[in-house]
Amino acid sequence: MKMGKITSKSEIYDTFKEFVTDPRNNYDEEGVLEELAAYADYYSQFLYYNSKSEKINDCLKQFQLLKSTTVYPLLLSIFDDCYTFKKLSENSLVDTMKVLISYIYRRQVCGYKTNALNKAFASLIRELEEHEEHGEYSERLYCILSKKTSSSTFPRDDEFRIGFVQKDMYKSKIDKYTLTMLVNYNTKEKIELSNDVTVEHIMPQTLSPKWQLELGNRYEEIVAKYLHTIGNLTFTGYNSELSNKSFDEKKEIYAQSNIALCREICQYDNWNEKSIEKRAGVLFERAKDIWYLPEKYQKRKIGATEIEYSTTYDIMTDINVTGEKPKQLVIMDTEYNVSSWKDLLRTLCYELYNLDSAVMHNLIRHKDFSGRERYIIDSTSENMKSPFKIGEKIYIETNLSALDILNYCKLICEHYQVSDEVFFTLNANR
Repeated sequence: MKMGKITSKSEIYDTFKEFVTDPRNNYDEEGVLEELAAYADYYSQFLYYNSKSEKINDCLKQFQLLKSTTVYPLLLSIFDDCYTFKKLSENSLVDTMKVLISYIYRRQVCGYKTNALNKAFASLIRELEEHEEHGEYSERLYCILSKKTSSSTFPRDDEFRIGFVQKDMYKSKIDKYTLTMLVNYNTKEKIELSNDVTVEHIMPQTLSPKWQLELGNRYEEIVAKYLHTIGNLTFTGYNSELSNKSFDEKKEIYAQSNIALCREICQYDNWNEKSIEKRAGVLFERAKDIWYLPEKYQKRKIGATEIEYSTTYDIMTDINVTGEKPKQLVIMDTEYNVSSWKDLLRTLCYELYNLDSAVMHNLIRHKDFSGRERYIIDSTSENMKSPFKIGEKIYIETNLSALDILNYCKLICEHYQVSDEVFFTLNANR
């Protein structure tokens, strides 16, 4: 949190000692302990929801249900800004947490990898400070996160809708959380998750002959496609009683439910592919309000105008870097200062070669690097204008445009399977 970057687990204590004993950070023993005590109090709230504000506790519960502990360092910083430095009110704190919840949930629904968030959240601490002109913290977050691309992207409504209606919610373990939020949407009668309430498949997991007849000849295809999706799921306290009863029999029980989400199912005359799709669409209209992204951030900006020099871009970012210069390269939490795109390419190749030379050797004359002078070869060539020796009998051409080098780096990272662990920043003083 303090350093705005990830420290490896084995180096945490040594890094901590170096930080607090550095004269530039102006710490004494009591100051360190006071700060640790404050953060311990915030962390207690994260774990036990013992804030005096129920709205804050509700948001903290959601982070737990989403199993998103990578957000905690960022939350510590925001809580400190609220309670120690008074930079934002408790209401603004709640709004800020809701932005983060929307970001995390939308990404989970759309299938983005969670390991990209460690570095994204670490850099956000600094970026929030640098975007004070955008006002409230929640607005700053929307502005910053909406500019993220590739593995750190904030899914827009169109992408979110596809993921929401098609995702296997049941097996991905966010079914209860999703249903709870939908049940509690826009109502004063909130329900809490308990062992008495279970997830119910409207079209059951085991089909009786009657269900097979109701679904028609394509019943196997319909089950495979829709069984665990949100359109076919609800809450019930009568799961064992409902089992694989016919839809008409289930409707009689749903009608008596104290959960509106169940009672709403009774409006359907039968339960089939069209019914599931229609209900999923209805639930999405609520979902996009619960996990909200304002309309003004729905469109993505493309091209050089989107460049933010305070932003850490992941290597797979689709961005026009023509005319720009890199400032820093980050490979698996290790930072390297670079002064040019050639320097960035050389550093990336050299470090990845040292990580696993076999992978780089497998890229010699690989088809992904064929064409013009963009190749990795086992000896220097007269056609190479600016060869760089990566290792024993392996060279790479570096006389390329900024955009070609970035695309070159993307290909190399994909082959090394480190696309989510390589980042770069741009130099504002180019």
